[in-house]
Amino acid sequence: QVYHFVGNMLQVININGDYILLMSSQARNALTISQVEKIKQYTQLLDFDIEIIETIGGGSVRCMCCELFY
Repeated sequence: QVYHFVGNMLQVININGDYILLMSSQARNALTISQVEKIKQYTQLLDFDIEIIETIGGGSVRCMCCELFY
């Protein structure tokens, strides 16, 4: 899972107050079914196919997001 960017997920809150866990498709596919079921109890999952960025750039979804803390 480490080599598939599972640790590079980022949880965000949308304008409606919903929690959403952002991740790459590669990270999502590396999770076990039981892990996905457990995570879905607390947040929605949203994955993106960014294989080229992960392969060439070496980063994943978290590296592509700007975090604003307030």
